[in-house]
Amino acid sequence: MLMKKILLIISFLIISSCSNNEIIRIPDLSESISSFAQTISPKVFKTDINQGSVLRTKNFEQVKQGMTKEQVLNLIGSPSVTDIFHKNQWEYIHNSTLANGEILFFRISLKFAEDKITEISIINPENIKIVEEKNLLDSPIPNSEMTNAIDDNPWYKFW
Repeated sequence: MLMKKILLIISFLIISSCSNNEIIRIPDLSESISSFAQTISPKVFKTDINQGSVLRTKNFEQVKQGMTKEQVLNLIGSPSVTDIFHKNQWEYIHNSTLANGEILFFRISLKFAEDKITEISIINPENIKIVEEKNLLDSPIPNSEMTNAIDDNPWYKFW
């Protein structure tokens, strides 16, 4: 029995002397697990959300000081906001939230005096072209096709 104890102590000393006193490190698996979970989890479909005025660059660039309210209405349409306290100020506001999280915002203010534009101010004018380039203003069905589809469909012509 004594011999077994001595043999055990000697073997322990031999084994411990061979080590270089490094602690065995367990690898961090949290990153691997989270990346694996992202690859197998279902993807959520996100779509672009467009709100506000639909302005075309070619139409807006024609708006100049001195134009009447009627000319502006015919060129770029009715404003997003008309304030009862500021009847001589029109606001055209657009906000797009893209599927990737990018936000595109622009605001155009037109001030009138005696029914003519006296001041034009624009916040984020570069976003007008970006919104137009990304085709965020186009409806899925052009108006002409929609009109033809309705005219060709006899569902409403029941008499």
